Order: sequence, then structure tokens, then C-alpha cells
Amino acid sequence: MSKEPNVLKQGAQVRRSYCRACYNACDLDVVVLNEHVESIKGHGDNAVYDGYTCLKGRVQGVLLQDPRRLLNS
Repeated sequence: MSKEPNVLKQGAQVRRSYCRACYNACDLDVVVLNEHVESIKGHGDNAVYDGYTCLKGRVQGVLLQDPRRLLNS
């Protein structure tokens, strides 16, 4: 599997996190620009998952910014 180069927009930061969608807790690299999630991908240095994440983990940024998400319960 080829690794794509790490090209970031000016001012973007990569923040390390982990997925909370299931019990696997996959390592994530979250690209943040102006305090908004630009993209999420698996962290390539993880010996178990080698950068893999499922779709649930990769779409968390989209779900976070969805205007229909539940803010209060």
C-alpha cells in the first residue's frame, strides 16, 4: 500500500487522537485548520493497524460539523 505524502494547507496542524466509535480505539491523525477538522486518517506508525481505520472513524469530522447533530439531551 502506498503512503500519500503529508501535504498540509498553510496553518493546518496534525493532532494525534484515537477513534471512539468502537472498542478498537484506532490511532488517528486529525488535520485541523482554524479549529475545524479538515480530514481524519489512520496513524501509519501503529504496529497493529498500520494506518487503517474503518469508515466510522474517518467520517467523525463530518459528523462533528453536521448541523443536525444532537447538542443537548
